Amino acid sequence: MQNKKNNWLNFYSSVDINKEIESQAAIHEVFIKAIINSSEDRILEVGSGMGAVAFSILKNKKYTIVTIDNNLEILKKVQSAARELGLNIILVCADALNLPFKEKSFNVAFSQGLFEHFSDEQIKTMIREELKAVSGHVLFSVPNNYYKHKDFGNERLMPKEEWEKILSSFHIAESVNYYYLRTKRNLLRRLPVMYMCRIKK
Repeated sequence: MQNKKNNWLNFYSSVDINKEIESQAAIHEVFIKAIINSSEDRILEVGSGMGAVAFSILKNKKYTIVTIDNNLEILKKVQSAARELGLNIILVCADALNLPFKEKSFNVAFSQGLFEHFSDEQIKTMIREELKAVSGHVLFSVPNNYYKHKDFGNERLMPKEEWEKILSSFHIAESVNYYYLRTKRNLLRRLPVMYMCRIKK
């Protein structure tokens, strides 16, 4: 288990991509709609994971999506899944802290389940890099303080107010909690387990 938690490739090794897309599309419906509503056709995904959110978008809209990750093996898994699904996605091995794109190469950049693994300064650097690469908005989604557990082990599970403090130097266009659930920690009422922010250029 420890090895699984400290290796992203192992973490994603047993994922059924079709089930994952269905699950992510349901969980992140609010987030995905915000991405689609913010973009004309050119989207950058920062932090591929299994690519499930990008695949969910591509199944419903004809977009050009470039997805980046600094792990080449994960990108190979995304490429394999894209072929299996018949979806076209452009893969780039790159560092989110130093993006290799010209200014305004994309309408929108997004990430899901990425920023919570980094320090305040690293988060701000990634957002600045993404803002350079887009003409419009940067959107991100993270598990908040009501999320049931730490998937990888180093997540910072923070409330909306803490995220807004970190992001106070940016132009926040939207800041919302979403996806309400009852969890083992909160059996008596449904509470939001995800947080989404949209930052305007």
